Amino acid sequence: MLLQHLQDPEFVRLSLPFLGYFGVLVPALVVCMRSSAGHLVANRSKSLPTLLGILLLTIATLSLTGTWFYIITWIVGDAQTYLESHPGTAITAWMKNCDLFTGAYVLVTETSENWWWSVKLLNFVPSMVVFMWAASSGSSTTNRVSIPAAGFLILGMLGAISVCWPLFLIQHVSQGKGCRLEGGRASFLLSICMALSVLSNVVQPYLAPGSVGFDFNLKAIHVLLLAPLLFKGANKSGKTSTSDPDSIRLLLVFLAGCSFVSFSTLTLDQLHAQTFDLARTLSNLQAAFFSNACQSSITLDYFSATTTSVVFMLYEVMAGEGGKKLGVWGKVCMSGLALLAPVLSTGVVFPLFLALIG
Repeated sequence: MLLQHLQDPEFVRLSLPFLGYFGVLVPALVVCMRSSAGHLVANRSKSLPTLLGILLLTIATLSLTGTWFYIITWIVGDAQTYLESHPGTAITAWMKNCDLFTGAYVLVTETSENWWWSVKLLNFVPSMVVFMWAASSGSSTTNRVSIPAAGFLILGMLGAISVCWPLFLIQHVSQGKGCRLEGGRASFLLSICMALSVLSNVVQPYLAPGSVGFDFNLKAIHVLLLAPLLFKGANKSGKTSTSDPDSIRLLLVFLAGCSFVSFSTLTLDQLHAQTFDLARTLSNLQAAFFSNACQSSITLDYFSATTTSVVFMLYEVMAGEGGKKLGVWGKVCMSGLALLAPVLSTGVVFPLFLALIG
């Protein structure tokens, strides 16, 4: 069957986008995994960073397995549904009509319950990007070649954020870095891109699924998040202005505030829809998690990214450079803040944590 398809010029032509996608994803995964594992092995003499690295590598592996199980389930199911509804149609007809990228986002924004889950991940990513941007400015204590932050983010966009995030942190911690914000002054490009990405998240559910605006805004979100890391990576000098050392903290507080407004309004909307019946609200949100495979994948992606963030924040409080300047009560308060991430959402807690401890 496969040989017959490979002899079909139309099948080969329609396969090119799929091959292009996985032709970038798989090498990115291999390179990032290999780099992080290499840093982990090189740093094995340090017990706590090594234990953290092993835990993060385990999270990345489990997340890759879980998120892509749901993605593959959805792709196969979508093809089967199309072929069953169009008897006698060849697989090339489905390949010609499918738009997996946009189609996945249509499913995770189709109801307010779906969006309540999905936007949590989208609200977290800007603060992750800011941290990556700032982290790329610091000096390393190791001579190992490191993968640029943009490489990890590309893996996250094509694969899963919860895979790229722990892999990046393994490399980051192995270089002797922590939560200190080394970047100094946030660039104009970083600030405007993060602000526009937040705005894009706000308008996304109000755009008609499948429309030109929906598709454009969706792609714009990804470009806005990636651009600051790509252009900073192109700056070979690696130098940034330090005339405004609090600008990154202010940007992080802004992102935390936006995420809190989003979380609060969407949660109140869910409660109001169920006449403030908490049990029914939680039941509806739980049902949304299993409403379709795409939703399960992005929500699992968020859960895994949250787990990674909490583990990293607790490590920084207990063993990192940021925690050394904290007293006992300071460590208790910052640990409590980190543990609030699953409740208030990581998009609120993580940037606020960085602003306070960085």
